[in-house]
Amino acid sequence: MLMKIQAVLEDAEEKQMSNRWVKRWLDDLKDLAYHVEDILDDFQTYSLQRQLKGETEAGSSKFRKLSHSVTTTINPGAIMLMKFITTRFQEIVVQQNDLDLMKKSVGGTSYIKVCARQPSTCLEREPRVYGRDEDKREILDLISRNETSDVKVGVIPIVGMGGVGKTTLARLVYNDESLQQQQFCPKAWVCVSDDFDILRISKSILESITLKSCDLKELNQVHLKLQEELEGKKFLIVLDDVWNKNYDKWITLCSPLMHGAPGSRVIVTTRDEAIARMMKTIQSHNLNCISNEDCWSLFLDHAFASRSVADADIKLKVIREKVITYSDGLPLAARTLGGLLRSEPRENWENVMNCKIWNLQVDGNNILPVLRLSYYHLPSYLKRCFSYCAILPKDYVFQKKQLVLLWMAEGLIEQGDRMEDVGEEYFQDLCSR
Repeated sequence: MLMKIQAVLEDAEEKQMSNRWVKRWLDDLKDLAYHVEDILDDFQTYSLQRQLKGETEAGSSKFRKLSHSVTTTINPGAIMLMKFITTRFQEIVVQQNDLDLMKKSVGGTSYIKVCARQPSTCLEREPRVYGRDEDKREILDLISRNETSDVKVGVIPIVGMGGVGKTTLARLVYNDESLQQQQFCPKAWVCVSDDFDILRISKSILESITLKSCDLKELNQVHLKLQEELEGKKFLIVLDDVWNKNYDKWITLCSPLMHGAPGSRVIVTTRDEAIARMMKTIQSHNLNCISNEDCWSLFLDHAFASRSVADADIKLKVIREKVITYSDGLPLAARTLGGLLRSEPRENWENVMNCKIWNLQVDGNNILPVLRLSYYHLPSYLKRCFSYCAILPKDYVFQKKQLVLLWMAEGLIEQGDRMEDVGEEYFQDLCSR
């Protein structure tokens, strides 16, 4: 029964974000797992007690005798609990079928994408961008840099956490007037997202360059046409929101791009440093959070639009600290809070923030779903280790080795001779994201 459940856990974990019944099913399963763990602890404790007393059991009846001893000597209610667990397992398997949960697909590819973000475009959407002048200058310097290597097309990744403004920075650079002097033509903007379909992305690049619909069905035909359009031309292409870690797919996508003129550039935005290291040919740019003052200014732009704001407003001074705390340097968070309060009377702002800040996910593409997307892309073993960190107090300083040992003690790292080394790999993987 457990094997049947395990086969659909990946699908259930995805669907719980949009289906409350699936979430309840998973909660019941976790609760049952705790009961199982308690039973196993009882068996293990009693087994160790018998070993300490020097008692031994032999033959095929060992487990049956041990089970009988545990249930009658340690915990008289254990038999009832084991029957309860078995019954609940049966019920959960039946519910699994009712919820239409699917088995994992080949290669672990998900059947559904419940966290997809809305596509981005190259058009400006912010009335004003705060705190990114220096970042923009550094990216423009990387674009203008003359490389002495044989690589004609320079790839520049912009790396940062969800909501920090990678797309906004790429948009600033893409629309900068100084690039016209460098004669980048053609230019293309493609939102990649988590579905790294080489044919779709290649067609999107082609359509962005030609401004015509592409009806070609075969990747070879699309790449030949794209090569023709880029042959000998100095181009600038932005690939926004890349999640692909497959090097072969990346090389295949790049094959027609290699026919551009020297000095051509590809800007990639991603949350994963490992992806940036795989793609870069020039240098990555790590994007950090903006200042508290910039967060506040961005909030005011979206909360008031063109309306005037009195800096001495007492109520604004009260709300300012909460905005800075909730935003924590993330532009998307400041913008989302501004939009949340824009239609509310100002006297209600404090109450609205207190009661609604954790319900932002119901409104679509806001800050919490954006951050959840990073969690969604973690493999299951990293999700457990990351979630465990929630018990650490805020601002608590911990050592890497200490955390790895805690993971080991909780059984979150695969058993083996190199558990500390595996735990360190988990830690570095989480840091890279």
